[in-house]
Amino acid sequence: MYQLSAKVLQKKYPDKYVHARIVYNVDQVIQHKNNGTGDAGSMYFELTKQQQEDPTFYADAYFEGKDNHLARLS
Repeated sequence: MYQLSAKVLQKKYPDKYVHARIVYNVDQVIQHKNNGTGDAGSMYFELTKQQQEDPTFYADAYFEGKDNHLARLS
Protein backbone atom coordinates (compact mmCIF):
# COMPACT_ATOMS: atom_id res chain seq x y z
CA MET A 1 0.00 0.00 0.00
CA TYR A 2 2.70 2.50 0.97
CA GLN A 3 4.82 1.56 -2.05
CA LEU A 4 1.88 2.32 -4.34
CA SER A 5 1.16 5.62 -2.58
CA ALA A 6 4.80 6.64 -2.90
CA LYS A 7 4.83 5.76 -6.62
CA VAL A 8 1.68 7.78 -7.24
CA LEU A 9 3.08 10.78 -5.38
CA GLN A 10 6.45 10.47 -7.15
CA LYS A 11 4.75 10.41 -10.55
CA LYS A 12 2.64 13.44 -9.69
CA TYR A 13 5.63 15.35 -8.29
CA PRO A 14 8.69 14.13 -10.25
CA ASP A 15 10.88 16.95 -8.94
CA LYS A 16 10.25 15.87 -5.30
CA TYR A 17 11.75 12.86 -3.54
CA VAL A 18 9.08 10.50 -2.17
CA HIS A 19 9.96 7.29 -0.39
CA ALA A 20 7.46 4.64 0.76
CA ARG A 21 9.01 4.73 4.23
CA ILE A 22 8.15 8.43 4.56
CA VAL A 23 4.52 7.71 3.64
CA TYR A 24 4.46 4.88 6.17
CA ASN A 25 6.00 7.04 8.91
CA VAL A 26 3.44 9.81 8.42
CA ASP A 27 0.65 7.25 8.66
CA GLN A 28 2.08 5.73 11.85
CA VAL A 29 2.51 9.11 13.56
CA ILE A 30 -1.08 10.05 12.77
CA GLN A 31 -2.43 6.72 13.98
CA HIS A 32 -0.45 7.04 17.21
CA LYS A 33 -1.78 10.54 17.85
CA ASN A 34 -5.32 9.27 17.21
CA ASN A 35 -5.03 6.30 19.56
CA GLY A 36 -4.60 3.81 16.73
CA THR A 37 -7.15 5.24 14.33
CA GLY A 38 -6.34 7.12 11.17
CA ASP A 39 -8.58 9.27 9.02
CA ALA A 40 -8.11 11.72 6.18
CA GLY A 41 -8.95 14.78 8.29
CA SER A 42 -6.34 13.92 10.90
CA MET A 43 -3.77 13.19 8.21
CA TYR A 44 -4.51 16.52 6.51
CA PHE A 45 -4.08 18.35 9.82
CA GLU A 46 -0.71 16.69 10.46
CA LEU A 47 0.49 17.29 6.91
CA THR A 48 -0.40 21.00 7.04
CA LYS A 49 1.36 21.25 10.40
CA GLN A 50 4.47 19.68 8.87
CA GLN A 51 4.17 22.01 5.88
CA GLN A 52 4.18 25.04 8.21
CA GLU A 53 7.28 23.74 9.98
CA ASP A 54 9.12 22.86 6.75
CA PRO A 55 8.37 25.09 3.73
CA THR A 56 9.92 22.55 1.34
CA PHE A 57 7.28 19.97 2.35
CA TYR A 58 4.19 19.94 0.13
CA ALA A 59 0.70 18.58 0.76
CA ASP A 60 -2.52 19.43 -1.04
CA ALA A 61 -6.14 18.63 -0.25
CA TYR A 62 -9.11 18.34 -2.58
CA PHE A 63 -12.62 19.01 -1.33
CA GLU A 64 -15.90 18.00 -3.01
CA GLY A 65 -19.64 18.25 -2.69
CA LYS A 66 -22.06 20.71 -1.17
CA ASP A 67 -20.71 19.92 2.27
CA ASN A 68 -17.15 20.52 1.02
CA HIS A 69 -15.89 17.20 2.39
CA LEU A 70 -12.27 16.13 2.08
CA ALA A 71 -12.05 13.92 -1.00
CA ARG A 72 -8.32 13.20 -1.27
CA LEU A 73 -4.85 14.24 -0.24
CA SER A 74 -1.85 14.54 -2.50
